[in-house]
Amino acid sequence: MVLAMLVVGAAPAHAFDHTVGLRYRHGWVPRGLIDNWFFDIDDAGALPYQRPGIRVPMFGLEYTLALREDGGTAFVFWVERVGLKIDDGYWDDREEPPDHLDGTWVATDGGLGAWTIGANHLSELPLSPTTAPVWASVVLGFGVGAAVRTGDLIFWHSGDHPELIDPSCQISMPAPQRYSECPSDGTLPVPSALPILDLTLGTRVHLSEHATIRLEGGIHNVLYLGLSAGGSF
Repeated sequence: MVLAMLVVGAAPAHAFDHTVGLRYRHGWVPRGLIDNWFFDIDDAGALPYQRPGIRVPMFGLEYTLALREDGGTAFVFWVERVGLKIDDGYWDDREEPPDHLDGTWVATDGGLGAWTIGANHLSELPLSPTTAPVWASVVLGFGVGAAVRTGDLIFWHSGDHPELIDPSCQISMPAPQRYSECPSDGTLPVPSALPILDLTLGTRVHLSEHATIRLEGGIHNVLYLGLSAGGSF
């Protein structure tokens, strides 16, 4: 933010290009990465429950301040609503020797996600003449932000776990059976606030003088692919 203020203060006012737009990003956590910590249904001896996937839809509003109309340095300021889509399911942590009966059943309360705010520095490199009615560029960016969590993850232990809300319910039964019959054993200790690291690589298309579309991918704490569209003034 301080860097943006210094650069803006040094630039002539007529050089600025302002864009306000909407964006959508589809984020996910690769199943192969989760395999490092949790078993899945296709592992030897595992219970017949598919491990849930993790999807992260992100809807946002952004304001872009470019120091030139023909590429170069730009700053993107954004706010987002981030969803965390995890189906109710069984999470069987990896251990040696394997114990497939001591996993945890996890469910969401329906409002799981976060509100986020942040800023990015973008470098825009033209791929075609910027004097044409339509021109394209490559954009590279990095940024930081903050997220405030909403909602909770609710869990059920297996029946032989030492910390149960109702130890008399479904004694010695695995978590999937206790989920359908017993009160939950609490909520997972997910942080209420988190930092965000954003790395971006994409392409931006300028349509006439007043509209842009940006296709991009990268890391926004999770892997993502995204699309943004906006109007310039």
